[in-house]
Amino acid sequence: ELLGELDALEADMAAEAEAGDVPSYLQDTEEIPSLPSVPADGEANAAIQTDEYGLPVANTPQRAV
Repeated sequence: ELLGELDALEADMAAEAEAGDVPSYLQDTEEIPSLPSVPADGEANAAIQTDEYGLPVANTPQRAV
């Protein structure tokens, strides 16, 4: 039974190859959506504090005394 299914799959693949069709999972079905514009470097990083390595500093909660 399993060999019969394998033979059927091989036949389907051979038919696609002969027809020159691209499999459905490789077809480009929709266009890539446009991405929003990137803000200027100063605008994006103005509110982010960084350490001496340029990494963002995590905000740590203050302890109540």
